Amino acid sequence: MSETEQPTAPSPAAPARRPIRQARKAALDYLSGAMVKMTPVLLVCGMFKTAQTLIGPSMLSLVDETDNLYALLGMVYDAGFYFMPIYLGYSCAEKLGGTPVLGSLVGGIMMVPALPSLRATAPRSLCTASPARPLTTAAQCFQS
Repeated sequence: MSETEQPTAPSPAAPARRPIRQARKAALDYLSGAMVKMTPVLLVCGMFKTAQTLIGPSMLSLVDETDNLYALLGMVYDAGFYFMPIYLGYSCAEKLGGTPVLGSLVGGIMMVPALPSLRATAPRSLCTASPARPLTTAAQCFQS
């Protein structure tokens, strides 16, 4: 370096961006790591649906819609996507270093039909604001 050149100082915005980049990289690594394991399930389901469509009445008409083979191919496709939360829970728990069976349990809980109606029937908590009186401070949570 010559005497006339001065070293450039790192910009103050560079260190601030580093944690954001690291967080973004970690999030994408987690998502890709969990979803890559789902690829075989998606491929197999797609192949069964393709076979069902090809031999079905809309394409080659080799079987009717009432045929057992047609129904079986459709069931494999439907089962793959119906139980997707369980597979994804297993995969995510494995990626996070947890117990895969517990991850599957969480995925199974997400599939319980009563889960969406739970919010409608749950008792109101202390911190639930009504539309007529929205909360503006945390202290209002405990006022009656």
